[in-house]
Parts: sequence; C-alpha cells; structure tokens
Amino acid sequence: MAMKGESYEEVGPKVAVLLQELKGKNVHELRKLFAESAQQFRDFFGQISMEDTSAYTHPALGTVHARYADIVQHVANHGTYHRGNISAMLRQMGHAGASADYIFYLFETSAVEQ
Repeated sequence: MAMKGESYEEVGPKVAVLLQELKGKNVHELRKLFAESAQQFRDFFGQISMEDTSAYTHPALGTVHARYADIVQHVANHGTYHRGNISAMLRQMGHAGASADYIFYLFETSAVEQ
C-alpha cells in the first residue's frame, strides 16, 4: 500500500494479484474480504496521525508529500467518481443506477449493524 511507503512500482503488481484472487468470488466471500481489508485499514490508521505526511512517487509525475487526511479524501472522491461512472453506464444500458451518496451508505451499514 502506497500509504505504508511502498513505491508505485511495488503497488501495481500487488493490485494485479489481488484482482486475480477476487475473480469468481461470490458476494458473501467479497464481503468477508472487504471486512478483513477494512480491519487492516483501521489497524493502520490507529498507528498514525491523520496529520502525518507520507511521500508518494509517480514515475511520470514526480514526488508529492501529502497528509494522510488528504490521501483518504482523495480515495473517497476517486471512488465516488468511479461509482458515478458505473451508475451512468447502468442507466445507459436501461438499468436503474445505484446511489453514490455517502449518507445512503451510512444508513445501509447502520441497518446491517442493528
């Protein structure tokens, strides 16, 4: 994970392996893997301050030093962007789109926890 100091070149192959491991998984298996990944993030964030900075190096763009808080914001925004793209594609294919609103996610997860 880049936030743990791994380089761009190190992260790419790990993503490819992860994608292979996810192939053919059903929803229940994916939820379990998501829960495990979420716990790893909680553990990581429990060890750092969100105000701490880390270096991120891209082969074509150079290096930037950013606060963990800014990177988490980037990840949330980037995910929303892609969920919006998927929702638009579904609508173009005649299917109902999915909500990308974070508040609906909170309601959904709250209902699961109760």
